[in-house]
Amino acid sequence: MSTTTTHPSQARPATTDAGHATDPDAVKRATSYRHRVELLRHRYQCRARRYTFCANGVSLLLVAAGAGIGVTALDPSFSVWTVVLGALVVLLEGVTRVLRPSLRAGRARRTARALDREFRLFDARGRGYRGGDAEAEAAFVNAVERILDHATAEEDRDDTGTGSDSTPAEPLPRRGLRTAG
Repeated sequence: MSTTTTHPSQARPATTDAGHATDPDAVKRATSYRHRVELLRHRYQCRARRYTFCANGVSLLLVAAGAGIGVTALDPSFSVWTVVLGALVVLLEGVTRVLRPSLRAGRARRTARALDREFRLFDARGRGYRGGDAEAEAAFVNAVERILDHATAEEDRDDTGTGSDSTPAEPLPRRGLRTAG
């Protein structure tokens, strides 16, 4: 039986029942696939941080502009600033409605967590990964592809503006991460 790895980017070696390594190409393909998925997981984590930062920044600007409107409205000599700040509030509200950074941050965070969970389950031979190494590897690839398909569908739905936020999107074609063989 093979040993589990401690780092998510390392693949479990493909072994037979006797515990001897099998096809080195299969191990190489599995390692390559896991590395690419690890890079995607890292990108989703970075995207979540970036969108969260943008959402918080826009929220702070909205609060500051709204407070500025209240202060400048008290003095008629600041009427130009009141109009400018009012236009800024309207512009920032439009940006948040169109770009939806907090929604995208949540989706990217969920995708990164789901990928991280599948890595941990696979490495610990958890649910669905208890079979032989070829079966476990195939189940891992299917689980990762399902997660990525769902994430891609959500991103594409955001980009096209179709559907509402609560309606699940139809699955889209695969991202092409599957390895041959």
